[in-house]
Amino acid sequence: MKINNIKNSQFIQNAPIKRVQNNNMSLTYNQRQTKADTFQMSPNFKGIKLPSGEYSIHDVRMAKRYVADKNETWKEAMYKRVYERQKNSHSAIIGPSSDKIGKKIDRVNVDIVTLGLGEIYFQLRKANDKQIAKNAVLKMNKIVNDVKNLKFKEDAAEIKKTELATTRALQYQKGLNTAKETVIKPKLLDLIQRKREGRPTAMPNNVMFYSKDKAVNDNLINWTKENANANVKTVDLNKDDLLDVLEKAEDDYQKTGDWNLIHAKNMEDYINPKKVDRATIEAMKDFMSATADDYHTTLMFSTNNPEELDYIALQPHRVKNFDFSGVKSNQTADIEDAKARVRNPENVKETPLSVINDLLFIANKNHDKKLDWEFSLSDNVYREARDNAINKFIKEDNPEGVEFMTIFTKAHENLV
Repeated sequence: MKINNIKNSQFIQNAPIKRVQNNNMSLTYNQRQTKADTFQMSPNFKGIKLPSGEYSIHDVRMAKRYVADKNETWKEAMYKRVYERQKNSHSAIIGPSSDKIGKKIDRVNVDIVTLGLGEIYFQLRKANDKQIAKNAVLKMNKIVNDVKNLKFKEDAAEIKKTELATTRALQYQKGLNTAKETVIKPKLLDLIQRKREGRPTAMPNNVMFYSKDKAVNDNLINWTKENANANVKTVDLNKDDLLDVLEKAEDDYQKTGDWNLIHAKNMEDYINPKKVDRATIEAMKDFMSATADDYHTTLMFSTNNPEELDYIALQPHRVKNFDFSGVKSNQTADIEDAKARVRNPENVKETPLSVINDLLFIANKNHDKKLDWEFSLSDNVYREARDNAINKFIKEDNPEGVEFMTIFTKAHENLV
């Protein structure tokens, strides 16, 4: 899907995010808290739904900080804060005095005027203030417990990812070792060694390393070069003339008697009908048929798409095919796992932050843009992550981009 066809997409519009931060930053903390409490009591209130109820974004943000701090000191601090706020809100009843002595005198005066009922009033009001503070702590404790459970799920999802990635890494290393010991060594390196020892050996003209994963090809070719008992060289056919390369290789053989093993970068492009003309392919086929006999050389090259190459050029007398399609690099395997996880609706619902981080990993091929749990409610943080995903999935024309952005949006709706 081309970008000009989706420029009006819902993902590219600067649509307002559902959860908007409180703009009344000029208010004091107590004023903001009172405003939040009043807003929450409104029958039309729409905040964040948790198992124990629906709460304001401010309350959930505070709970996330308390959970991140991993201590219970917030309870005492909140109780004192709410109690002081309630107590100070009654200043008009006992007069304008702000110092302790003045307030005590005002309180005695009220008690005298009301024939002793003032003290009863003050005690009842004090008990009510304490109860309000206690209720505030109880309410926050419910939110904290909900958030702890949600964080536990997110943490468990991350642990599972790490364990799976570790398993994949072991599988990757095992796959590489198998490729080296069962394919490269007996079918190439051992042949070079026998040739070096003067034993009759049919040497391959060309060896093609095939994997959909470029990292696999690069790893195995580099290992082959490091372990080959031969004149080893790397050339780039976009820069170097193949005939010159082969003639110099033959000179080296005549001087040393050692077989030539040359890694020819971009060689696959010169037998690809989509990239070069037929005359070029025919010329390459001539070279590929004679490298061993005429130049005492084996060319190595790699490809991710052998189906695009000229099938006659790949005939067995020219090319020995090393198929490593079953080996996956860590990154490729991790991305495939991430794609499977984000397409699971249960994960989108239960561990939305983990899903968003998976999507950011898929988009960037690394964890540099990972969203932090504690600040995941921040509009700025979320918007930055969303813009990054849009750039990678939509603007860069990823074939799965629209699907992934739809999942991204659904996960955000469930984000706490």
